[in-house]
Amino acid sequence: MSEPGLRWGITGPGEIARVFAESLAASNAGRVVRVHGRSAERGAAFCTEHGGRFASTLDELVEDPDVEAVYVASPHVHHAEATTKALRAGRAVLCEKPMTVSADTTRALWDQSVALQTVLLEAWMYRCHPQIQRLLDVVDSGEIGEPRTIRSWFGFEAPVDPTSRLFALDQGGGAILDVGGYPVSIALLVAGDLSPEIVGAQGELAATGAVADTDLRLRFANGMTAELQVAITRDTGRGVIVEGEHGSVSLDDPFVPGGERHGRTGLLRVRTSTQRVESIDSPHDCYALEALELARMVRARNPQPRRPMVDRSQSIAIASLLQQWRTRVGAREVADVVTGSR
Repeated sequence: MSEPGLRWGITGPGEIARVFAESLAASNAGRVVRVHGRSAERGAAFCTEHGGRFASTLDELVEDPDVEAVYVASPHVHHAEATTKALRAGRAVLCEKPMTVSADTTRALWDQSVALQTVLLEAWMYRCHPQIQRLLDVVDSGEIGEPRTIRSWFGFEAPVDPTSRLFALDQGGGAILDVGGYPVSIALLVAGDLSPEIVGAQGELAATGAVADTDLRLRFANGMTAELQVAITRDTGRGVIVEGEHGSVSLDDPFVPGGERHGRTGLLRVRTSTQRVESIDSPHDCYALEALELARMVRARNPQPRRPMVDRSQSIAIASLLQQWRTRVGAREVADVVTGSR
């Protein structure tokens, strides 16, 4: 690194925040200076393990002059509140996916970012790994012929617990909100089209009303189709395959390289008249890479992330498709917690 990483405030000191903090420390991509959570005991324990001082309120965290950027890792429905407060305090924001649970609120956050000239990035960390760019390079090269179908899936089996963030509607639970954006976002990226037509969707709901297992079929203007599947009650693994007229290209794990959250090596497979496997290495894991990308954006005073990161237009398109998908399978409505003026 030619420049030091940012000084981070973290709100929502749960599992994913721990992964992020570990990546900061391992890569020297930044350091934790403040932490906020609903539980003071849990927040203090996080600080003991990863550094920083506990902030008893969200306002205290975002207004700390030592904080340069805020990582929003709270439950989905609280993303809008935390992001709004951080942006208004002049802090750069890395907001975990999904940015919000509605397209309108997602658009409003991006509008705030533009108006305040403050950097905002949705944390689709998998896009940082070089295996994603390599996938695009193979598709664009014409090696597999004209691409026709994108298949992508992300499924795991979790115990059904009505109080878990995965199944509780008041926390934004359900497979579509938790992992649906992964296959949706990679399909939009490969197809190069942010406005596909939904041609089919079906799914099963848990007793809480959260989506448990579901699939989505899309048709793009260029004739490509996508078949996407997500689940939180069935272990399907993770993957993506792009099928063309002369063959296919796939990633063993597009969303968690190597199957590990701190994984740095991905595997790409090309099948045409011959077959080959490419091992694609990264100097850092995806969480460190996204922290470094946000730091670059802040230092350069440039609100635009580099390709193939998710930018404003993609973020809004993903949010819109997730909302339509939930409606198609009969999921109950979920509301963002939206803060007022400070």
